[in-house]
Amino acid sequence: MLELPDWDHWGRLKTVSLRDALVLSVNLCPDRYNHENSNKIEFGYARKYWQNSQIAKNHVYDAEWLVGKVAREDSDIDLRLTNVDLCKFSYWALNVAHISELPTEMEILGGLEFFSDNISNENDSQEDLARNTALSPDDLKTVMNTSALHPEDVQHSSEQNSVSFPTPKSKIATTQHQAKVDTLHTTKISVHKYRDILDPVIEQAKKMAGNSSVWQEVWPHLSRLAQDEHPPLLGHFKQGIKYSDGVTPRTLTKEAFRKRMKRSQK
Repeated sequence: MLELPDWDHWGRLKTVSLRDALVLSVNLCPDRYNHENSNKIEFGYARKYWQNSQIAKNHVYDAEWLVGKVAREDSDIDLRLTNVDLCKFSYWALNVAHISELPTEMEILGGLEFFSDNISNENDSQEDLARNTALSPDDLKTVMNTSALHPEDVQHSSEQNSVSFPTPKSKIATTQHQAKVDTLHTTKISVHKYRDILDPVIEQAKKMAGNSSVWQEVWPHLSRLAQDEHPPLLGHFKQGIKYSDGVTPRTLTKEAFRKRMKRSQK
């Protein structure tokens, strides 16, 4: 069954099976997906899942996201018994394998792993700095954790003690957070492209609703167009409206449409 994943649940899991991670990579619920292939929409998802699985299998043996050993079934990899770190897998899929059309939530998970790595590197740098300055590790820790210090205060203290204090951790974290946001913004360009595909048909639905900008009034008309498979729409289902980007079927949920209409009014 094709159903969107509950990212509030899946995003909290540290370890999942490789099969579940691959299902999430096509934005489907692992607990509900049965690898159906009986119509055009199901075929699109099945093909994308297969493509992603081939990429993952090719990288799994030396992958940092692998948890434990690779499970085997006859001459192939057992995806259900091979486990992965979901955040690290997401980072790999986004930044190393460059798997296309990842769900936004997986892009964010990959960005969190990027952020975590930078913080870890920052802590290593602090230890190195402690070994190479006149400050003891405890003194250095005090400086780095003093969130009340402003840049000008740190500079003044440096002059008094003839020691160049490092930038407070809060400022470093802010800079790295902005780097993460910039990275995610870059990767989401493709997501915005697919939203643009819907612009013409949404405008048509708004006209059918009397040029209304109220999403509750426009949604029924958009659903009717989806039932008629008005391009690029493929149909209306329980989880939302299916549409095609020309390659892969995608889903516009009612909540996503509500937010989209709200943004368009600003």
